[in-house]
Amino acid sequence: MKHRRFRGRRSNLRHRLFVLFGLCILATVAAVTLAYVLIGPGPMSYREAVSRVERYVGARLEEVWDEPTERTRLTEQAAQELGLGIVLLDATGQELSRHGADCPRTPYRVFIERDGVRLGEMRACTATRWRRGPGPFLFGVLVFAAALWLAAGWAARRMTRPLERLLATARAIGDGDTSVRTGLTRVADGELGGLGEAMDEMAERIARQMGDQRELLAVVSHEIRSPLTRLRVMLETLEERGASPDDLERMEREIRGLDGLVGELLASSRLEFALQDERTLDAGEVLRAAAERAGVEPSRVRVAQDVGQLRGDASLLARALDNLLDNARVHGGGVDSVSATRIEGAVLFAVQDRGPGFTEELEQTAFESFVRGSRSGGSSLGLGLSLVRRIAESHGGRAFVERPSAGGTRVCFSVRV
Repeated sequence: MKHRRFRGRRSNLRHRLFVLFGLCILATVAAVTLAYVLIGPGPMSYREAVSRVERYVGARLEEVWDEPTERTRLTEQAAQELGLGIVLLDATGQELSRHGADCPRTPYRVFIERDGVRLGEMRACTATRWRRGPGPFLFGVLVFAAALWLAAGWAARRMTRPLERLLATARAIGDGDTSVRTGLTRVADGELGGLGEAMDEMAERIARQMGDQRELLAVVSHEIRSPLTRLRVMLETLEERGASPDDLERMEREIRGLDGLVGELLASSRLEFALQDERTLDAGEVLRAAAERAGVEPSRVRVAQDVGQLRGDASLLARALDNLLDNARVHGGGVDSVSATRIEGAVLFAVQDRGPGFTEELEQTAFESFVRGSRSGGSSLGLGLSLVRRIAESHGGRAFVERPSAGGTRVCFSVRV
């Protein structure tokens, strides 16, 4: 099978992780914001702090106003704990004491009274920056969330990159390209790196085994074809010496059968190991050459004028046509016609025989491997049509059977241009 470039959406998992991380971050931000709105954590506002001074410190100051030491201690404690600047004044406006840091803010005034009589005045102002509302807090949360989301994207990319390499390498090896490697290591990529190393080792072993099988295939084909050639020479010698025509015919038939079987096995092996040698071919010439080998009369060969050229393996296409012609000759009562036409970006090769046609059951299983059936006349089928289907599919086409109204069977296969 021809190698197909990996075009899948490689980053689906990365995108899902990125979105998942983002949703988790948004949920966290939403929870924090909701808690901020409902509970209101954080430091008090300026008015809240002064209000507390007014409710707590102001009331106690009324009790200890006439005791300078206790009054000073209480005011100093309030200034430190609440982060305020506090100034105490007597009833005439004279400053009694100052506590905490000075601040430029306009002070908040609290009058100290007892039984309707003014004892003095406390002026308080903020010495620190208090909360000004939810705006700055929410802005900070959003910036933090955006930074986390970017980090999540980087983490998702780092997590899924080894998986993308593993997927691309597995697809390439499945398509027959055993030279592709993941490039992952256990040290750099952890457990996925260990898986990548195991896959690379597997690809190495597969490449070596395929190389050994190709070499074995070449040796076996040579070793088998050589005695076949010698047998043909011996057959010709026997014919010249006047051997029995019946014996010669039987020997010739056996040699043709053995030669055809070897050809089918070699073609099947080439398909199995993806050893196609695709070239630009003239479709008409391919058909005429096959018809000439099968002894078909030129008048029965029909090539459309627009059939043009195609891309394919010459030996495999020749094997497919030889199988169709041989099937028509042996099982279909002879070849009625062979044709090559151009249809929808493909070249269609067809062989029509003169036989009674396929049975309905056999028509459904004719192109399956190792299926043997019979037509009305009692003939059987072997591996030939199965190989035709595999050759057609390896060239981007398909194989099928038609039953013309005039009788016979029309077996076809297509090859993409």
